[in-house]
Amino acid sequence: MRVTQTMLTRNSLYRLAQRKQNMDDIQNRISSGRRIQRASDDPADFSKARRLETRISQNEQYLKNVELSEGWINNTVSLMQALSDIVIQAKDIANRGADGQADSEIRSTLASQATSLLNEAVDIGNSKYLGKNVFAGSKTKVSQPFVLGGTNGTTVSYLGNDVRMSRKYSDTVSVEINVSGQELVDSGIFSAMENLITALQNDDATAVNATIDELKTAQDNLLSTTADIGARSSNLRLIRSRLEQSNIDMESFLSEARDARLDYEIVNFQNEQLSYQAALQVTSKTIKLNIMQFLG
Repeated sequence: MRVTQTMLTRNSLYRLAQRKQNMDDIQNRISSGRRIQRASDDPADFSKARRLETRISQNEQYLKNVELSEGWINNTVSLMQALSDIVIQAKDIANRGADGQADSEIRSTLASQATSLLNEAVDIGNSKYLGKNVFAGSKTKVSQPFVLGGTNGTTVSYLGNDVRMSRKYSDTVSVEINVSGQELVDSGIFSAMENLITALQNDDATAVNATIDELKTAQDNLLSTTADIGARSSNLRLIRSRLEQSNIDMESFLSEARDARLDYEIVNFQNEQLSYQAALQVTSKTIKLNIMQFLG
């Protein structure tokens, strides 16, 4: 095979371009911190990195769900505790109203106080979080889940439903985040307070005394519900911790699969730079080579 000057020049320029490309690739890895940017760089690690990136992205969304759920649950716990405080105050009113020394005037005053407490309890039942009703079940956009009506304006009606809403925190894990208004109704808080107000207005000490047990039962039910949602809050903290640790682990695996080792790449760059300079010198001599030098 006849070797021509053109072939020598072309091969020298090709090798020079290869060296330059190698330097550019290494420089790109150093500047970006990434060993793998395209599937062609390393198909196996590229695929592994993409899977890890997807999992990390999913975990980040789950963590956002946890954050929103914790806010909702913590707000619910505070509201439930406020309702329990109202029941405690209502029990105090009932005890005073059942006292044989109390007369009709005192019971009338106590009835007004109990009515104010009921209005406060209804206001709590109509509380919103981030623009959504807390105690309306899945009817979070209804105007008011609780309304007062009846002859004396002390009868509470519930317009929501008993649906418990849940949020996902993995492919297989979800947690219910709400207390429905029906659970508040079932606790007996509203019926006990309505009975208390009616008994006080009727100046009926025996009926007032009977509401004390009703209020105690309502308080126990509210505390049980509060404890239940508090347990869900604890569960969310464990889920958050697991998701955060999982992301830390996957970020480490992702770095191993995708990121460049800067110390290794810098040494490589220096070696390629030396090779490129040597190739430049050889190419320069090759291009200057004339036919007489080639034959001689």
